[in-house]
Amino acid sequence: MFTSYSRLREYKELGEIKLRSQIENSLSDVMRTYYDIVRQKYNYRVAKESISISEERLNLAQEKLSVGSASQLDVLRAKVDLNADKSNLLSQEVTLNSLKVTLNGLLARSVSLDFDVEDEIIVKPGMSFDQLRETALKNNADLQQAEKSKSISSYDVSLMRADYFPRISLNSGYNYQKSESDANLVKTNKSYGYNYGLSLSWNIFNGFNTNLAYQNALILLDKNEIGLLAVINEVESALLISFKNYEKNLEILQLEEENVSVAKENLDLAIEQFKLGVLSPIEFRDIQKNYTTAQSRLSSARYSAKISEKDLLKQSGTLLQQ
Repeated sequence: MFTSYSRLREYKELGEIKLRSQIENSLSDVMRTYYDIVRQKYNYRVAKESISISEERLNLAQEKLSVGSASQLDVLRAKVDLNADKSNLLSQEVTLNSLKVTLNGLLARSVSLDFDVEDEIIVKPGMSFDQLRETALKNNADLQQAEKSKSISSYDVSLMRADYFPRISLNSGYNYQKSESDANLVKTNKSYGYNYGLSLSWNIFNGFNTNLAYQNALILLDKNEIGLLAVINEVESALLISFKNYEKNLEILQLEEENVSVAKENLDLAIEQFKLGVLSPIEFRDIQKNYTTAQSRLSSARYSAKISEKDLLKQSGTLLQQ
């Protein structure tokens, strides 16, 4: 009975671990959607900035046309590019609203609820692989489930082995009985007292079923031991892959931040040259697109780095502690 109690306790703890794993998966989905909203919000601001630049370009083209230093073609081209930027802004707004609806659904609240998020994604640098690995071997949900399965199998072996031995049962009780009668000579009859007993049983032969069940339990224990080793390797491999992605995404993020700074400086120079008539509208538009593309790549790099960070925390089993 002590073995059965311990086995049931392991099942209880296994259920709690599975619940935590489901919570981690749900939280991971929420985080991915949330940070995607932050990314798309950043892209939305970039799209609005691009519209402002295109509107300024259109005004300059119209002013130049009025003084005869530009053609109607330049004005029309500026209007086309401005409309393209406005269309991109509308598409970006659709994407942003769709993600908000998705996040509301994941949070089990009204899908029409509007909300705002942070302006930028902050990535945690300097995470240590050795520390994450040590934590993962203790807290990873998949690894803990494999350990509990092995532990339950060991208790199953003990329970099957117990069938080879005699069973001793102890029982006790207390009886109380009272009866009354108006017609009989004995009007009242009472009986009470304790009772107890001890029984011994031993299943000598049941067609080798006990032996078969015991051997099956041993096989299941070996299977779960091998499965535990496989899960350890899978956890370490997944953690290493996530950490390598995290490191590379941080490098990409640094490069994209530098690239945006250069693209912004290039755009500012292009605006001045375009005002002076040194730069053609087509060349200016290319520089403008390079700037918006660099901004979009930067937001994607931040998103990827943040997701890599959260994947590491999930693999280490500390996602719920953040």
